Amino acid sequence: MAKISPKTGSSHIRFIMLEADIPEGDLSQITQAIQNALKPASPPVSRILLQSPKEAGNAHNYDAESELIQDLEPAVEDELQTESRVSARPAQRTRSYRSPQIVEVDLDTEPSFVAFATAKSPTTTLDKYLTIATWFKEARNTPSVTADDIYTCFRKMGWSTAIDDFSQPLRKLKSQKLMGGDASGFVINHIGLDKVRKLGQG
Repeated sequence: MAKISPKTGSSHIRFIMLEADIPEGDLSQITQAIQNALKPASPPVSRILLQSPKEAGNAHNYDAESELIQDLEPAVEDELQTESRVSARPAQRTRSYRSPQIVEVDLDTEPSFVAFATAKSPTTTLDKYLTIATWFKEARNTPSVTADDIYTCFRKMGWSTAIDDFSQPLRKLKSQKLMGGDASGFVINHIGLDKVRKLGQG
């Protein structure tokens, strides 16, 4: 069967051929064959989903869950990269300091250190260091002091020894121009002595 549809400037022709072997007089089969021939081709499947029977009932949630997973993937990847960078950093080492030692020094002969320190009543760590250095210089004719000398006097007075590095306050006093010297012996200067003389007067 041929059908010609005239159009302005062009012609449209559709030609359909049907061939079938069917029993004589069975029109229903002829009708079914014609309908099958005229059915349009099935559209291509854009997505194939494999689902278990349990998941089939939740098929309508697939797209939303897929989008959520896709949104989470970059964040998870960034987090893993951050953890990798953090773990790659070298571990910080805890610095250890030399433990100060008690030294043999006469603290009791007058003028005793306890009486001198009690009269000055230093409250800050730096003032305590200056007080000790002053006593060593004036009462024992020892111009320089070490971290061990300081530690021994702290223990004598019962002051807190919770200081990580007993040499650090001596270096601090040196930076403030109140003492000089080095780890082998720090020497209080006249500015540091003046500061200690003013202690205990108020």
